[in-house]
Amino acid sequence: MLDASLVVLLLIFIRMTGFFAVVPFFTLRGVPALTKIGLAGVMAYLIFQTMDFEALNLLPGIAGMFIMTGREALVGLTLGFTVFLIFGGIRIAGQFIDLQMGLLMANVFDPQFGSPVTLVGQLYYYLGLIYFFIINGHHSMLAALTGSYQVIPPGMGVLGEVTLWKVMDIFFWMFLLAFQIALPVVVTLLMVDISLGLISKTVPQLHVFIVGLPLKIGLGMAALVLIIPMMTVVFENVFSQMVRDMFSLMETFQQ
Repeated sequence: MLDASLVVLLLIFIRMTGFFAVVPFFTLRGVPALTKIGLAGVMAYLIFQTMDFEALNLLPGIAGMFIMTGREALVGLTLGFTVFLIFGGIRIAGQFIDLQMGLLMANVFDPQFGSPVTLVGQLYYYLGLIYFFIINGHHSMLAALTGSYQVIPPGMGVLGEVTLWKVMDIFFWMFLLAFQIALPVVVTLLMVDISLGLISKTVPQLHVFIVGLPLKIGLGMAALVLIIPMMTVVFENVFSQMVRDMFSLMETFQQ
């Protein structure tokens, strides 16, 4: 029979590993698996030193061990998926802009993600990632993950219907976030489309499709140059909301 302290340490480690397995900046192919496991082990050991594991109600037996392990894996994956959705929303905002600029087909294969990515989508993603570290968003994220052990004791979190609805709510908010981020450029390019339509009716001899594509790309780039300096405020609000979503998601787990 394993000692209770080792069981608690293992449960903490499993939640950490599940979290780091889903978080966007650790899912890059350039990040070795040993780095993720090592970071999860260090974090688990530090959190273990601050916990009163004797007060925990651990399930007895091998079956109880498997149940608690599965619970911890689900908690870690769910919290990591919340972070993944936020960064996914930022990338989708860029893809909306690519669609309006006519650059959606100009995607490139990114070996880091193992899938095709669009140009502006990748630009927004890396800008969000850089600003996330500049404002020490990773500190807030790790602090929220550490606080999850107070809200959801190791082995006690049960994924219920309320949790699933909360994840769906965050998923819906991700698309709303993407639309709001992309809205200024999308509206600008929509006005260009309307203007080109009026021009084509007024001057039928003008080849609108030939003129329109470079015009939309040029004006879209100009709009991005004007908007990107203002994105810092948007990113700060987004990452603050991300931490709040993590805590609200924790409260939905049944104990």
